[in-house]
Amino acid sequence: INAEYGDDEEEVPQFSFVFALVGLAVIAILISILSDMLVESVSGAAEQLHLGQHFIGLVLVPIVGNVAEHASAIVMAAKGKMDIAIGIALGSSIQIAMFAMPFTVIVSFFWGKELNMNLTPFVAGCLFATVLLTHSILV
Repeated sequence: INAEYGDDEEEVPQFSFVFALVGLAVIAILISILSDMLVESVSGAAEQLHLGQHFIGLVLVPIVGNVAEHASAIVMAAKGKMDIAIGIALGSSIQIAMFAMPFTVIVSFFWGKELNMNLTPFVAGCLFATVLLTHSILV
């Protein structure tokens, strides 16, 4: 497999499994705290910047929230590993579409909150354009 990508040497792990697991847990907790702070500040930012909450929630928050994934995709693309770069770039979108959004809607019923997947024509059009763009990249 390494010869397929032009790598002649095998990569050696730099961290132990336990260190990586603890680091992942700590980072996940920090990201959770920062995400809560980001969500709380969206309405204030929308008023000050004169932007709609939909724009902030559908465009800006995902870009900021996935900076690490975007950076990893760029690094893989720079190394010439385009299949991995595309996999990273599309992986989080597929996870959200197939799991996170339906799961959130189901959980909202148990919490007594009204949340559905009724999309306005603009939002549905944006999602459709995203699907077409993704299809054109992959095919």
